Amino acid sequence: MRSTIILVRKCLAICFAILLICSLAACGSQGESQSTPPPSGTVAPVEVPTNGGSIGIVMPQDPGNWNPLRPQTREIVDLYGLIYDGLVRFDEEMRPIPGLAQDWTTEDEGTTWKFKLRSDVVFHDGSALTTADVVKTLDLLKSYADNSRVDSIYEGVFDLIDSYSAEDETTLMVKVKVPGHRIISAMSFPILPRSYGGGDNLPAGTGPYSISSLEKGKSMVLSANANGWRRQPYISTINVTAVPDTAAALSSLDANLVNLVHSTLLTASRYRQKDLINTVPLMTQEYECIVPNVYRSAVSSPEMRKAILYAIDRGEIISSIYLSNAVLVDVPVTPDSYLYSSSTFTYEYSTARAQELLSGLGFADDDGDGYLEKSGASFKLNIIVNENPGANTRADAARLVATQLGRVGLRAEVSVLPWEEYTKALQNGNFDLAFCGFDIGKDFDVSFFLHSAGANNYSHYSSTQLNNLLDAYSGAVTESEIKQASLALQRYLVDELPVMSLYFRTNTLVYHSMIQGVTMARDKNVFKAVEQWYIYREGDDIKAGGVQ
Repeated sequence: MRSTIILVRKCLAICFAILLICSLAACGSQGESQSTPPPSGTVAPVEVPTNGGSIGIVMPQDPGNWNPLRPQTREIVDLYGLIYDGLVRFDEEMRPIPGLAQDWTTEDEGTTWKFKLRSDVVFHDGSALTTADVVKTLDLLKSYADNSRVDSIYEGVFDLIDSYSAEDETTLMVKVKVPGHRIISAMSFPILPRSYGGGDNLPAGTGPYSISSLEKGKSMVLSANANGWRRQPYISTINVTAVPDTAAALSSLDANLVNLVHSTLLTASRYRQKDLINTVPLMTQEYECIVPNVYRSAVSSPEMRKAILYAIDRGEIISSIYLSNAVLVDVPVTPDSYLYSSSTFTYEYSTARAQELLSGLGFADDDGDGYLEKSGASFKLNIIVNENPGANTRADAARLVATQLGRVGLRAEVSVLPWEEYTKALQNGNFDLAFCGFDIGKDFDVSFFLHSAGANNYSHYSSTQLNNLLDAYSGAVTESEIKQASLALQRYLVDELPVMSLYFRTNTLVYHSMIQGVTMARDKNVFKAVEQWYIYREGDDIKAGGVQ
């Protein structure tokens, strides 16, 4: 918990600490608590972390498998982040930073990359990390990529890799199919020991916690790794309890059975209780947008797309439909990324600006019915969205947008389609506007839905200039080149609107206030900085005040 303490507050804290020590002088020392319920009363800010204690988290009762390379839920991805490491990690701005690889270099403008392993890394079973382990992990991922019946969220690395080999025990050489930086972010998959053959038993890892016990479908106990390459975590033990779903996880937290839950429920923030339970948003890579069919005359003009975007009150959608679980953007880059430029935010809600643009395009309410005609002809936008019985938020957002467009005189009709009909309509171009969601990679490459050759380019937008900008971004190598190329691409997307950005979704981290130091948490990487977490216990405020 970050806190800013002014001089007066420090003085008061020191005085209070002295008085408290005097009052406790006759008391014996207390043993370390092994229970997980949060302490009662107000949790004071703590400046000096203390070692020890345990917390409780959750995992799915049925994760689908127990292969670290084939996780099927975000909770399992989070959990494996405690046990395993990749060659590459990400800092608080989503910048790739060294993980098990201490550095990486290229000498041929991004075609061949060499990843140098740390020399001081051992697995939890005591075996030393070498490139043989990395090569074996890549072999497993390649076997999944080549087998259509087996899937892995990490197998996309082979969309980039042409070949790989161990140059020596600490140097991995990777040749990529297309020169550029994207391979760096892709090397964040868990590295497993060479002895692991891809079975259903969790192997040793190199992460901040090791597995002390596992009863599949019921529980797991993790212990702090005293021999890790990162600093040893303050929290000694993490008890993992299997639950059937997110609702059950939150109920367990409410009953003090666990201390922390990563929730996708829109109502999760309501679990916040002053001084007892904290809630913080978790940024995801789930990008929501409106795809215009640029071959339909209704939205072929960039000025028409701008008018539509100005007419959409995304703040209303986020607050009323998503219950504030989203962050508004005008580009497919998360605002917490080092690549994001706030200067790209352009389309602040303005009905006046929307009406001005529509008037310039020849729209007018000729018959006085409250809806605009164009050149005397009736006008209606056909909006499609996929049906999702388990989560109606996207369809609800589409309906609200239709209402908002009506406020500036644009008639719009929403069709909520079953998935097969929806994808067919996208492929055939049977729509004016389509509500879509894309999972943006950690490299923030968006060629797959914006390049003219992109497999998911449903707008059918084709521009040599945009293709060149996309290629320049993916082909950049140095950080300055990457940032420069990204900014140029973002500016183009804002000006031309081949897609109309809405927001990135957020999840919620719900946790007891006894857990301090929670920073940098993100979707599918909640425990990124877990070694900085610690538990507040009675008396820690005295230690923080400097009284011995």
